[in-house]
Amino acid sequence: MWNAQGCGHWNFNRVARQYLDHSPDIVGFVETRISSHAADKAIAQLKILNSFRVEADGFSEGIWICWYDHIQVDVLFSHFQFVHCWIHCKSNNRSVLATIVYASPNPTKRRALWKYLHLLSNHINEPWIVLGDFNAALSPNDRKGCDPSSDHDFSNVVFYSSLYDLRYQGPDFTWYRGPGAVHLDRCLCNDKWLVAYPDTLVYHLLRMKSDHRHLLLSIGKNPNKRQQGQFYYFSR
Repeated sequence: MWNAQGCGHWNFNRVARQYLDHSPDIVGFVETRISSHAADKAIAQLKILNSFRVEADGFSEGIWICWYDHIQVDVLFSHFQFVHCWIHCKSNNRSVLATIVYASPNPTKRRALWKYLHLLSNHINEPWIVLGDFNAALSPNDRKGCDPSSDHDFSNVVFYSSLYDLRYQGPDFTWYRGPGAVHLDRCLCNDKWLVAYPDTLVYHLLRMKSDHRHLLLSIGKNPNKRQQGQFYYFSR
């Protein structure tokens, strides 16, 4: 899921294609800032046949999910801050639940998201991953060169929903502006995910056309050695 901070830019497709060289099975985009025919055109240029989107609100927000034919995605619930879906990989017959998040920069609206995530956690008994841009820090260590405070509501929902912060490779921070840097983008999961996919690893990739890093989620494989059945997901 790439926070492109606008998918209508003239070089969006060129930049997106560079990240598609990692051969993800599913690609997500947040803060797309375009909708309707403009969104149709941008998605078509990616040459990924299957997609679902939450329309942008004017020139803000927006979530897209795009996937290839060997993956089945059933959207179970959508909201302007997240998409909750069932994902099935046809090549290895494995399924997971995933919630793709673009949390509002508005703290009041984010609190509604935290309530939804906690409600979901009470009804999930299978591997579940929650990933995206949470627009909040879990701890003071997630910030550098700016206000060191964390979002206690976010920390509480992670704790009370029994979610775990997945390990990652790359720089600690995923968002940069001036001298400030914050770990805003992350992948969380439940204990059943850890049991089913213990080798899951998140990669913090380079920034291009955005002040956010992309996240590449790899389930038990080296992203430089792609094999059939491998599951990759771009965040931002």
